[in-house]
Amino acid sequence: MLEGPRAAKGFVFVTADAYGQAAAGDRKLTRSHVMRGKNTRTRALPGRVKGRSPATAVGIQRSQHAAGDSDFSEESHRARTQSELLDSDEDALARIRHAEMVPGAADMFTFIKFPEDIDSSSRSLLCAYFSYMKDEMYPIVRYSRPDTPKTYWFHWAHLDLAYLHSILYMTSFSLDSLRGQKSKRTDFHAYRMIHELNKQLSDPDTALTDSTTIVVMALALIAESFGDVESAHMHVMGLKKIVDLRGGIESFAIHPLLQSKLHRICTGANLAFHQDAVSFDSAFDSSPELARLKPSDASCFSRSRSVVRTLERRLYAILKDVQDLSQLINDSHDSGHKIREMSLEDLITYIQSRLLMLEFEDNDIFPELLRLSLLAFLTTIFWGFPGVKFEYPRLANQLRQACMAFTPSTTGESYLFAWALMVGATSVFRGPDQTWLLQRLCPLIRDSLGRTWFEGKNNLRQAMWIDSIHDGPGIEVFNQCLGEIGDRIQRDLESAGVQVYPSTSATKVEKATGLVEVTLSDGRVIKGSQILVVAGRKAQTSNLGLEKPNTLGDGVPIPVNDSLQVKTIPEGWLYAGGDVNGRAPLTHSSKYHGRIASNAIIAQASADLLALPQVIFTSPTVASVGLTKKAADAVGRAVRVITTTAGTIASRIHADAHEDGWAQWVIDEQSQVLLGATFVDRNAAELLHASAVAVVGGLTLEASQHAVPLSEVYLNLLGAAGL
Repeated sequence: MLEGPRAAKGFVFVTADAYGQAAAGDRKLTRSHVMRGKNTRTRALPGRVKGRSPATAVGIQRSQHAAGDSDFSEESHRARTQSELLDSDEDALARIRHAEMVPGAADMFTFIKFPEDIDSSSRSLLCAYFSYMKDEMYPIVRYSRPDTPKTYWFHWAHLDLAYLHSILYMTSFSLDSLRGQKSKRTDFHAYRMIHELNKQLSDPDTALTDSTTIVVMALALIAESFGDVESAHMHVMGLKKIVDLRGGIESFAIHPLLQSKLHRICTGANLAFHQDAVSFDSAFDSSPELARLKPSDASCFSRSRSVVRTLERRLYAILKDVQDLSQLINDSHDSGHKIREMSLEDLITYIQSRLLMLEFEDNDIFPELLRLSLLAFLTTIFWGFPGVKFEYPRLANQLRQACMAFTPSTTGESYLFAWALMVGATSVFRGPDQTWLLQRLCPLIRDSLGRTWFEGKNNLRQAMWIDSIHDGPGIEVFNQCLGEIGDRIQRDLESAGVQVYPSTSATKVEKATGLVEVTLSDGRVIKGSQILVVAGRKAQTSNLGLEKPNTLGDGVPIPVNDSLQVKTIPEGWLYAGGDVNGRAPLTHSSKYHGRIASNAIIAQASADLLALPQVIFTSPTVASVGLTKKAADAVGRAVRVITTTAGTIASRIHADAHEDGWAQWVIDEQSQVLLGATFVDRNAAELLHASAVAVVGGLTLEASQHAVPLSEVYLNLLGAAGL
């Protein structure tokens, strides 16, 4: 019995309908009790979640909803909370960790009866799961709105011990990933999940329940995602047995979302629950609602579709559907408009089933490569733990073999091959030895995607690319292929008081009273008195009469060979130099290209683009010529690297050298020929000349040891090389 001040409050029993919704009067009463003492000073949030609504509020709202207080529909609540969610795994993990650490998080489920007593640590994990983790596990949820309330997900947690411990295990596992080490808590919940599941499977009353089914399905997904193919197969066979004993997949119609996820379960390369009649018509034509969702303008995909159209009719139909799906998700993210949940689920299920049913002969390497790439693309949408990179070893191995066996023969094939490698690199290619990937991808990025992330992303979107899902890992891969000095420049800028926000973009600019506010793609807001917009240039390549042979649009580089002949003109009468070919959009390279093109017309000369010197006028300046270490590794060159820093860079001609100056030379290990040089210094452009001459001339270090260059830094190279 309650005593003291709390005794007067008493208990009130509130009834709810089949969807967990209470009457309006009861909801008001519940809110008045729940919010007592809650309208107090808001605690400051740590780190990256600062500026957002406190996680305690989100957790309270969700637990209320699960318990029956549904004044705010889950649709409106999801729209509100999803607007707070950031897209990156790092931020998702930070939110999950914060939800676990919020003061009072452990008290949110104090008065809810679970199948067994759980401690405060487990209640904190439940808070993290129902606040964020439940939605973060399925990336597609960010863009959808539920059709009906789904209180049964919470209902299972306080009826089914195996399901309860599966939630606790998955949440604890994600937190372990954040910390970088496995905890005893995670092992405990894994043991209890398996132990309780075995008990339920041996009991006829619980063996075929929905909650038992979803635990077995989760085990199959986890095992497959982490490469345990044998265990995954075993779990899928058990899942099929449960479905068969229940009377087939149709028995789950009461929970269409669960039914849809079961449809997507596969063992190896085959669907576990096969649908006999597979149509290769457009998925968007399968229902009037999907037809209304289909993007009306698909012109941005014309470049890639023109290539696939000639390969295979069924593959072409599926490719168009995945492209329309990616555009639909991008539009949803940009506009905030949510798509009806089951429409999106049905669309993805329809696409995946057709991809798995599609088969090609062994000699159809390119179509099979594209089919596998589309499957890899879909894995980034289906399912995942924040901060955890799944492996999918079977799919990764098949895609790797297809990539190794394929050699593009046209510009269009090179472009789609570059996209396929980027998809593999951001989804299923894991492990330390990715030399083969860099060897193929780095040259293709430069020639087919562009030398900046802005160019690369635009070209990737013309195949298919979901910005909010793929940008983070895509930028990492892009930077790995195209440079190793970005971090050094960032450190120098930050040391000068410049705040740098890498891997982000501006999504909104607003002018408030006396201030300008810039909203970044990760949700953060920057405030200042002035805003400076720095925009680059794009070559005007439209209206040149090349649209038909090459499907060019504004800013798309014209593909050329090393003699600067346009590749898509078989007769070889057209040459393109300077910015329009995208090879080196630099002022001095345009003059160089003009000379090469005129010489080529007369004598078939070719350009040496490798030896082209480049200067980036950041602060400090970056100057380079030839290969970097990563570029040399990518093409299989055995190299020696010599690096020097501030003290040796300083010389009489620039005594005020940048105190954190840096230089690196790449030398062929066998021939001792200088292959490349990179400098970071206030006067980097002045340091480049001697190295550029050596790279262009193919000089060995020994042959150049008697030169006395104006910049003494080259003499330091010779000294470090032992000459």
